[in-house]
Amino acid sequence: MKFDAATVQHLAGLARLDVAPARASALAGELSRIVSYVESLAALDGIDAPLHGVTPRRADTAATGSKALVEASAGHDGGLVRLPRVVDVE
Repeated sequence: MKFDAATVQHLAGLARLDVAPARASALAGELSRIVSYVESLAALDGIDAPLHGVTPRRADTAATGSKALVEASAGHDGGLVRLPRVVDVE
């Protein structure tokens, strides 16, 4: 995608930024290179297509961690890290 100085000024207005007209053309080139680079990442193998509007979920279950991590924690019990209570329950 190619950006021009007018587009940069429009985006700057939306972001409530004050961009000098002389700086807008330099920013247009930088934005064009950034967007081109991000678009080129889509061509790499092993990168999945984005999930449009969907956040993948995982089961919220306790699982054992790496042995070294568990042993380095302040408290552990049977392969699980024990965390201190944060909220008092009456």
